[in-house]
Amino acid sequence: MDIKVRDVKVRLTLEPIYWQDYPTIEIKFNGESLFNTNLIETTIFDWLLPAKDANRLSIFLLNKSDRDTINGKDKAVVVNSIGVEELEYPLFMHLSKYQPNYSAGYYRYAEKNNITVEPIIHSNYLGFNGEWFFEFTWPTFSWIYNTATSDAGWIYEKNI
Repeated sequence: MDIKVRDVKVRLTLEPIYWQDYPTIEIKFNGESLFNTNLIETTIFDWLLPAKDANRLSIFLLNKSDRDTINGKDKAVVVNSIGVEELEYPLFMHLSKYQPNYSAGYYRYAEKNNITVEPIIHSNYLGFNGEWFFEFTWPTFSWIYNTATSDAGWIYEKNI
């Protein structure tokens, strides 16, 4: 494989939750589709992807309905881990965001139970249709260094 200077290694581990129909997902990197089908079992995705200055890895849950949540049963996707350049820091999960498209039924439930419905949340449990996303910049190792460490020493400036 011809590795380009701006390629970035990305690893993602996803777990489906379902009792009837499989969750259908789409995974995108910088708007380009990488995977678009049912998630049948826990799956590890490994990619070498062309990075831009600003990057966005997205997972979309596409086929959840209110009927999929019954008596403690659910349809969802769990993001178990995210790795960049073969590094998996718990901080990466904390930096991810989830923008659920709440159903009308959930809005009624939230209103009835005085629950605040936030448009963007921090969660690795995708229980509504919507987009989970993780953003990082290039050069990736500088981003990791600046994000995951503090006062750890000197690092090269971007020169490419």
